[in-house]
Amino acid sequence: MIELPAPIKYAQRRWTKDEIDFLKNNYTSLKGAAEQIGNKLGRGKYSVHKKARILGLTDKKYCNRSSKNWNDEEINFLQGNYSNMSTIEIAKKLGRTEQSIVSQAFNLGFAPIKGLNKLSKKGRKLKDKYNLSEYNYYRQVELYNNKCEICGERETKIHGQTKRVQELAVDHDHTTNKIRGLLCHRCNLIVIGALRSPKILKSAVRYLEKDGVL
Repeated sequence: MIELPAPIKYAQRRWTKDEIDFLKNNYTSLKGAAEQIGNKLGRGKYSVHKKARILGLTDKKYCNRSSKNWNDEEINFLQGNYSNMSTIEIAKKLGRTEQSIVSQAFNLGFAPIKGLNKLSKKGRKLKDKYNLSEYNYYRQVELYNNKCEICGERETKIHGQTKRVQELAVDHDHTTNKIRGLLCHRCNLIVIGALRSPKILKSAVRYLEKDGVL
């Protein structure tokens, strides 16, 4: 009997206030939205849908808000605050998703803001380790629909401390620090191993080809 891979285990825990606030600020009925929120919070999409129904977020005023057109007031707010507020803060203020904020900023021709990186731990890490702005990281995530550039799948690895699904890893040249792309944890490890010993990687391929696996 073929064994199926074990399903991702999400922590069975009570919803925190921060999680509920995040759900309220980001929930829509658009396809894939619940799954993306679940990945962010380390919960299953059905758990997200259930909590959304309990909170009354399935009403039309919530379901349609992220698909609505930007009005002049919102655009003016974005233009006036993008340099001194994080995308999370702007998203909460306007009742939109972070990706919606980044996309609109890109469409308006905003350049990456150097001050944005010091507004979050994520931004500081990206800047210090890869010299990459938070803006450009999430723009890349959006460009590839939050999927690994090698296997084309979403990240599934659960972070040991946060118990949430990790974000895509930044793959870069450790000598030149040039960024190659965004990878899932599994593919990132494969690339690291391949760079350390290409001969072993080729040998592994031949080994698998011998038994017709590849």
